[in-house]
Amino acid sequence: MPVLMNATVRRALAPPAERSAAPSTIGETNVFGRQYAIPLNSAILPTVNTHGDFDEMCLAANAGFVRKIELAAEIVPDIMDGAAAAISISEQHSRTIHILVVEDDPTVRNMVVNYLEDHQRPGSATARRDRGRSQRYRSV
Repeated sequence: MPVLMNATVRRALAPPAERSAAPSTIGETNVFGRQYAIPLNSAILPTVNTHGDFDEMCLAANAGFVRKIELAAEIVPDIMDGAAAAISISEQHSRTIHILVVEDDPTVRNMVVNYLEDHQRPGSATARRDRGRSQRYRSV
């Protein structure tokens, strides 16, 4: 199975004398309705219910879909620039737009929501799995 390069893969590829210490458990997830402590080198793939050190988890990659790997710090500014451009265009045409943030990663979702709140933009936020129950955030 193709996987993304992360701490686990780098450790496995390193010469034995240079391998860093590894934790015995790397997180928790829900498997068939029960909490499961994920051991190091587990093939269990992370889901939206997984918490822990994702850099130590098996991150499957399908070569047909993965074009390149970028850091969130490199991607988020581009996303925000695109959102700012869309907002600017709507303001030029005197239209109010409502922004729906659909993101499963709560950290990214909160970062985008905070940006919108800081710029007084109306919107709501949800995860793909919760689309029917979007949470409104208030404009400042």
